[in-house]
Amino acid sequence: EEVVRAISRSPVPTVSAVGHETDFTLADLVADLRAPTPTAAAQAVVPDRVELLERVSSLALRLRRGDARTRESVRQEWRIAAGKLADPRPLLQGKRYAAAERSAALVERGRSLVRDLGERVERLAATVRLRSPAAWVSGRKGEVAVLSGRVRAAFDAGRSRLHSSRTVLAGKLGALDPKAVLTRGYAIAVDRGTGRALRSVAETRAGQAIDVQVADGSFGAVVEGRNRGTAR
Repeated sequence: EEVVRAISRSPVPTVSAVGHETDFTLADLVADLRAPTPTAAAQAVVPDRVELLERVSSLALRLRRGDARTRESVRQEWRIAAGKLADPRPLLQGKRYAAAERSAALVERGRSLVRDLGERVERLAATVRLRSPAAWVSGRKGEVAVLSGRVRAAFDAGRSRLHSSRTVLAGKLGALDPKAVLTRGYAIAVDRGTGRALRSVAETRAGQAIDVQVADGSFGAVVEGRNRGTAR
């Protein structure tokens, strides 16, 4: 009776495995699980090694796919932004290298965590043969969950860093957009005959027809004279 009451009050899940399949004891009735033999009890409470390895492989695959999607998204943003500029390659080159380095560091860290988790699973699987199932579950089940959480946290943190870098890059590219310059009060003068932008007063002449582009449209004008003074 004392043993039965102790099992009933125990906060730790209890498996009863007396070893006689046809016999039932009071301990069987109050335990959380009844097993016909001690071996069957061990199989019921110890996580399957193959299942743990499959979880590790699944997390590693999700990490690789997530990284590939993130990098492809960044490349797509670059291609769209590059189409708005005459030659954005000098600006993008440094950003591309930095993003590639961060992505490689994220992948390497994820792989390292997965390798570490796999090695620990191997060691834990070997330990279960030397220790009782109840002790192994109590001491190691939480550790496997913590390691799995670290893999997910590393992936989420890396994805967040890549998203932040992409946002910063998009802002810098937007500042270089010619239309953004026009919204700050500047204008672009174009020779009406050739369509070429005028960069110097030397390219103008009296009576020349030009088109002036501003932020919300354009208007025509005629050159009346030239002044080589400093722009104000």
